[in-house]
Amino acid sequence: MTGAAVTRPGTARRRWKPPRPPRKPRYKRPGTRCESAALNVSAVLGRLQHHALGAADMTTTQVRAAEIVLKKAKAAAEPENHAVRYTISAEPLSEDEWQRRYAH
Repeated sequence: MTGAAVTRPGTARRRWKPPRPPRKPRYKRPGTRCESAALNVSAVLGRLQHHALGAADMTTTQVRAAEIVLKKAKAAAEPENHAVRYTISAEPLSEDEWQRRYAH
């Protein structure tokens, strides 16, 4: 080995490999993302009624989740919860006007 370069065996036979394309994202089932979905409130109510009567078994977590769903459905059904408007006037209301407007 005088004067000759020492190379590893097989280096001359190596081939160039192109870079890999980026991996495709994994398939996600529809509905796994946090999206608003239409809920069947009557089915949730029926399930809670069956649970209360002892006909269906539900865990405490399922009962709590059903309560939250029903509260959200109730809030969505009430349009006055979405926008609150206050009117400020420079002149205060008289006692009679205030009673007519705010005391139901």
